Amino acid sequence: GEVDDPFACCAVDQRIKTATGEEKFRTGPTSVCQMGFFCPCCADINFPIHDKASGQQVASVTKRALDLQDMFLQTNRFVINFDKVQDPTDKRLILGAAMLLDLEYFEVNKNNNN
Repeated sequence: GEVDDPFACCAVDQRIKTATGEEKFRTGPTSVCQMGFFCPCCADINFPIHDKASGQQVASVTKRALDLQDMFLQTNRFVINFDKVQDPTDKRLILGAAMLLDLEYFEVNKNNNN
């Protein structure tokens, strides 16, 4: 499968697709106006995962608020709740979407090559 993250002003709106290109899930649209985006030590950031067909929330990805260990070690903690998702392939797609969320919105270039 693949995860597509088209431009959306002030929102995270991933489209999670199967190997055949069919859109299966959506992450959001989630507003970037959550407290955790502005003050990462104070609040979690929640990304609901919705089933494309039914529109119902079937899973979620949560970026945990930073604690001292995360700040000193420069790490991020995520929790994935698969809730209503049972298929292992679908779980892998959601895991991939969570990894993309981390890379796109929270990772800082840690090499000095600009």
